[in-house]
Amino acid sequence: MSVGFDITIPAAYTENNLELRLEVRAAQGENGETLFIMDDYKGDKYRVVVFEDRGPNEPGVYYEARGFDSGNEILNYIITLSK
Repeated sequence: MSVGFDITIPAAYTENNLELRLEVRAAQGENGETLFIMDDYKGDKYRVVVFEDRGPNEPGVYYEARGFDSGNEILNYIITLSK
C-alpha cells in the first residue's frame, strides 16, 4: 500500500512555528483528508487538525483534532487515516 501526499507550506507562516497543510489521498482523484499540522499548540508538541474532503470546490468537513509528541506518531496516524 502507498500513501500520496501533497504538501503546502504557507508563504506567510508564523516565525518559529511550524504550520503545514497535507492533503492525503488513497488514489489520484479520490477524496481524502486535509491535515493542518502545527507545533507547540495548546500544550501539544504537535497538533493535527483533520478535515474530510467532499470534492472539488466543496469546503472540507471538520473530522477531529489530536495532539502528538513526535513526527513518527503523526506519520502512523496519517497511515491509519488512509486505510
